[in-house]
Amino acid sequence: MVDEYDLDKNGKLDEEERDIYLEDRRRRMEDEDAKRDAQRNMTWFALSGMVLYPMGIFLCTLINMETAEMLIADIDNI
Repeated sequence: MVDEYDLDKNGKLDEEERDIYLEDRRRRMEDEDAKRDAQRNMTWFALSGMVLYPMGIFLCTLINMETAEMLIADIDNI
């Protein structure tokens, strides 16, 4: 893996090549961390939607909004 950063192909990493390697590793780690954060946020968003949707129907039932209840429940069948 380190061979791809050996720009002058002399078999060892010089100071400049080492800096490029370390910078690439740092950026890859930051990208992977950002990807995990984005996946975590998407998961929480989907989970909250799955919990809030039935609660919305239940709330409409409690406050006697039958039309709203029917309209919200009809969306689920799509």
